Amino acid sequence: MKKAVLLILLFTFKLHAQQHFEAGYVIDNKGNKSECLINNEDWRFNPEKFSYKMSETDIVKEGNLSEVSEFGINNKFLFKRFTVFIDKTLNDINRINETSKAVNIEETLFLKQVISSKTSLYKYESLNLLRFFYQESTNSPQQLLYKKYYNSQMELKENNLFKKQLFDLFKSVGMKKEQFDHLKYSENEISKLFIEFNQLSNNQIVEINKPNAKTKFKYGISAGLRYQALSISNVHETFDNNTIVFDKKMVPNVGVEFVLLLPYNNGRWEFSVNPSYLQYKSLKQWDYVDTGSIVHSQNVEADLKLIQLPFTLKYNYLINNNNKLYVSAGLMYTHDLNSKIFGFPNGEQIDIDIIQQFDAKFGVGYEFSNFALDVNYYLGNSLKTDVISWKSDYNNFGFRLVYFFINEK
Repeated sequence: MKKAVLLILLFTFKLHAQQHFEAGYVIDNKGNKSECLINNEDWRFNPEKFSYKMSETDIVKEGNLSEVSEFGINNKFLFKRFTVFIDKTLNDINRINETSKAVNIEETLFLKQVISSKTSLYKYESLNLLRFFYQESTNSPQQLLYKKYYNSQMELKENNLFKKQLFDLFKSVGMKKEQFDHLKYSENEISKLFIEFNQLSNNQIVEINKPNAKTKFKYGISAGLRYQALSISNVHETFDNNTIVFDKKMVPNVGVEFVLLLPYNNGRWEFSVNPSYLQYKSLKQWDYVDTGSIVHSQNVEADLKLIQLPFTLKYNYLINNNNKLYVSAGLMYTHDLNSKIFGFPNGEQIDIDIIQQFDAKFGVGYEFSNFALDVNYYLGNSLKTDVISWKSDYNNFGFRLVYFFINEK
């Protein structure tokens, strides 16, 4: 099992190194523009470097802040290099400081252009940090300030200076203060104001990498086989044969799957939920000697009825529009439907309960058109008995075929 997990992690690492080159351009420090192929990583966070090559057969080069002033792929993204003052105070509630003022540092960054016009909007994003900048004509971009802080009474407050900054910037075309009173510090809401201002100013507008309001979602049905291994042991060693090992079986497993395609890295990330049902039955003859040294033979039956709910994060290796490999990892919640183990001496019955916890799962798979085939390993042991003298050991892995009714490209 450990080897399988290691192979999955190594495979995941290799998948992260995949490259997806698209036609774009770079501009160097002298203003020379070169058509090229850029590795489109569909960055969520602003990069400090990127990979590109001048042709399909050329070697891959690295573009960085010291050598490139601008790079982009038409209609997808555009990054420009600027030296700006930026407040990198995090808005994480556990790391907020006690000053309402910007703690600015001068830094050279690739800013992502959101709205290109006479008055343009840029964005900088990193982990737990989001900053917007505006640029008038060819002036240096200025930060739109928003930050959370604690006042002297340790009350959580917000500095919403960005609302005043934008009102002062846009009021010349008749935009009203009420439009800014409830403005959120978000790309969608701020972008709308920049578009409205430039339209009222009769400025040409280019909206780059327009946020897609449509959530990409697909669903399907799944069926497969699950390998089941169950044993129970008497912890007090009352008998000479204290362990009952039930038959290892492949049992059918059916369910449904709901998948949300995350808007990062060109659709390589997915989050899925796959509620499924499985039943396992096994009758085992148990030979044991009791405290009176009398040999007994007893039929013991296990009857498991389980609903399992895995929450899974998938990473796809895109081969083409209809084919992809993927690895997955997640957590699985198991719900018991009156499972039992019965047939013990004196008619004793052991009810199987489920520890209310999440167990880890890992998988690898291949998706083609509307079908997906994968194998999943389930770690952990959520089963326990309601009789403290007995403990269980339960392990399983499975193969699964999924048919998706919707296949978003």
